Amino acid sequence: MARVIFRNESGCLYQDDQKACFILEYGGHSTSLSVPCFFCLKKTIDKIDIAAMIADPDPAADVEIISLHGCDRCFVLTIAELLNLKELFAGARTMLELNSILQERIYGTIMV
Repeated sequence: MARVIFRNESGCLYQDDQKACFILEYGGHSTSLSVPCFFCLKKTIDKIDIAAMIADPDPAADVEIISLHGCDRCFVLTIAELLNLKELFAGARTMLELNSILQERIYGTIMV
């Protein structure tokens, strides 16, 4: 059963421990991402220079196409969609880090 990691108005990220994958619901689509694919997508999105895209007068610069190895979905994202996805991944990262800290504190204390 997939658990919600983070949800905002633009989408939701789930973690499915049984299938060892993440599920991204965004733009009306649900995409299953392997763990490496999930982190590759996050890294790819983080590397995109949105300020440069905004400053570029070429209309083609307003869209970013992201295709990942091992992922069935090709993401064609506008600047607004990139910002929404960045926010979604940032929130998910925060929740994953918080969960790790809590697990460490709870189980670290019990094991001592």
